[in-house]
Amino acid sequence: MLERVRRWVESLPAVERDLPVINYAGRDWTPNAILREVEAGTPTGRELQRRLEHRVIGQVNIRALAKRRLLKLLEKYPVEARTLSLKRPVIRPEELKREIETEGALGRSLIDVEIGKITQTLGKY
Repeated sequence: MLERVRRWVESLPAVERDLPVINYAGRDWTPNAILREVEAGTPTGRELQRRLEHRVIGQVNIRALAKRRLLKLLEKYPVEARTLSLKRPVIRPEELKREIETEGALGRSLIDVEIGKITQTLGKY
């Protein structure tokens, strides 16, 4: 089973390996953190592996998890978004953060895409 977790983590893009995919015991768990816990053979590692096998995200709203992932990405890679709008051709990182936090129209769209990424990441297990 450990080998399956390793293969899963290795199959993911590098940036996805450090973004949370499961919430357990009040903590968000990334693929890399899950792998470390499974390698250590802890009870937590066994539970995380069981959750992976059953695609159990945890006692957390998936939208909240997606928002945390997006905010973590934006913190690590502060980018400006380009739009097709003449009124607002560029959206600065702090504006993107606010859109995500308040779930404005753009924020909702980004969160929905991120929910798809979480589902896709878990589906690769």
